[in-house]
Amino acid sequence: MRARVGIKRGWVSTPMTAHLPRSFLFASAEQTGRAVYKAMISPRAVVYCPWYRKWMMGFVRFIPNPIFAKLNL
Repeated sequence: MRARVGIKRGWVSTPMTAHLPRSFLFASAEQTGRAVYKAMISPRAVVYCPWYRKWMMGFVRFIPNPIFAKLNL
């Protein structure tokens, strides 16, 4: 039996997020859907969507907790 796949997605451009200002952090619904499908057939345990979120979250992981707590994210 195959292990579950974790999909770490960012903001998705949908009618629910229409009031938010758009930036490069948003992915289209079609792009996210393709990533979810690829994640289901992929042997990887964790899939990031869009792909650059993997690098962003890797960077955030190295920020010390006291500094991260003071950030306004």
